[in-house]
Amino acid sequence: MGDIAYPFLTLDHSSVNAEPWECLDPEGWTKPVSGMAETWDYNSDLTVTRKIEINREIAAMQLDIPIGSLNLQLWVRAGTGSGNLPRIWLQPKVFDCWDESLQIDYFVRGEDLSNRLFLEATIVALPGEKSGTLSPSFPASKVWQDHLDIRLEGSEPRFPIELASFSRLFASRPEIHALWYLDWVPSEMSRDFSGSVRLLINKDHENFAQRFVSGDRYTLQVIMADVMSQIITSAIQLPEPFRTLEACEFGTVGSYALYWINLCFPGQRSETIMSSLEHTPSRFHASIQSNADIGEVS
Repeated sequence: MGDIAYPFLTLDHSSVNAEPWECLDPEGWTKPVSGMAETWDYNSDLTVTRKIEINREIAAMQLDIPIGSLNLQLWVRAGTGSGNLPRIWLQPKVFDCWDESLQIDYFVRGEDLSNRLFLEATIVALPGEKSGTLSPSFPASKVWQDHLDIRLEGSEPRFPIELASFSRLFASRPEIHALWYLDWVPSEMSRDFSGSVRLLINKDHENFAQRFVSGDRYTLQVIMADVMSQIITSAIQLPEPFRTLEACEFGTVGSYALYWINLCFPGQRSETIMSSLEHTPSRFHASIQSNADIGEVS
């Protein structure tokens, strides 16, 4: 249950046996789900499955509710979004816990997902007529919960990343002491992202380069924010930016620019975003930076 001190009795591992989540492929084979869904893309739907066993006799004792009055439900829901918290919760599924063994199958469309998949399983107790003083008495009281946070490989743009010596690459140039350098051409929004955008990390700064290689969360967030800022800033200054970017095919620089604009400035017109860039640049860049957090990298 974690470290939360609930004001009523709850369940523990002796009454709830939850097996690990598994992913079901189209041919019916299952494989364990870890913190990374490898080789995933937006065209791939996901079916996750799991078995949870509830010992109703022990559960009744732990909740101080007569077994005949024990009424439990299992709620399963999925969330998605960038960062370390879900921005959107998808449709939940509810299972009545009359049997001691529950088989969960949860289908998620690939087009509904973004960056991460959060799986949450919660057992709630519905109030009964006869219960103890510390028994859960409010409707849908949470008596057990666990969750899994999965990073979706393929949800972040794939572009070449290279460790390079800037003292050699940019000798006698102002860029020589930069920590990183984004190599791209702003006018080429219709080109493939992975073939036209390259991120160079200055290996002359050994400590910084090591933090990047090790996947330090905040180092990656700052770098990703700069990448997003450069591309968004150039894209939003195009004539009729939304119409231009919407015409770009999936996987192009323009398609990523449009995705990031909608992520950082949802529902805003291009004129409003441009005004923010010109008149409130601090808020403009802070909005991008807050959406550049990809969470912990495992």
